[in-house]
Amino acid sequence: MISTDIYVTFLYIVRNKVDILIMDKLSRKNLILDTLNQKKKIRTRELLELLDVSPITLRKDLKELELEGLIARQYGYISISDSILDVNSYMTRLEKNKDKKEKIASRALETLKDAKSIAIGSGTSCYYLASKLPPNTQLSIVTTGIFVAMELLKKPRSEVYIVGGRIYKPDLFVSGKISQDFLSDLYFDIAFFSSAGVVPGEGFFEEKYEYSYMRNNILERSEKIYFLIDSSKIGQRLFYNLYNFKHNVTVITDSGIKEAQKNMFKDTSSGLIIA
Repeated sequence: MISTDIYVTFLYIVRNKVDILIMDKLSRKNLILDTLNQKKKIRTRELLELLDVSPITLRKDLKELELEGLIARQYGYISISDSILDVNSYMTRLEKNKDKKEKIASRALETLKDAKSIAIGSGTSCYYLASKLPPNTQLSIVTTGIFVAMELLKKPRSEVYIVGGRIYKPDLFVSGKISQDFLSDLYFDIAFFSSAGVVPGEGFFEEKYEYSYMRNNILERSEKIYFLIDSSKIGQRLFYNLYNFKHNVTVITDSGIKEAQKNMFKDTSSGLIIA
């Protein structure tokens, strides 16, 4: 016969197990944050055991928490984000391959000759493009990036707009369906964006699906499109295929691009400029 204590313990375990199994997304995310507040750092596999969910479900939860700027992910560990805005993260990425990005931005600047309205993304190469615009630049400029918008405000003769929507952290870009009405009547001579990866013949890639909605709306309304991508990202295939190669798309990269990669670009319908 099972003792009362053992039976009660068994019921307690089962009840908690069931609670975890039926736990909704918000509850899971709160449990992750509560656990991190106690431990400061935890392995991904420990969270899988704690939540008893599939790796795909956990990956989605963690990606959302990362976008909200609440956690940082690194080498199988999860930790509380040092900064809710993670300004340091953006500044660190600004310094990575800085020389290459500045050359790419300078070359992109040369494409602006007769443009009157342009769109600029939130990436670090796009930031350098914004910083290199002359102070007397007279353009209508729409951006999805908060850091980029702050840089554009230094151009007093330009009209600067930032799209409406949710602010995603830590990259501080804006996206969401709330922007659809704002963009519906706008058209751009040129759009400048970057991406986390590009594979010639396949397209442009990002780790986060959330980047796509706003960007694709702008790209479909642009006469010319330039992707500012340093050579370290060429050949990088990531989670989400953001955009495909089209006749009005040109990639601007640096001299670090490999000869084989140059040849691969020749087979696409897009252009290639080496800064």
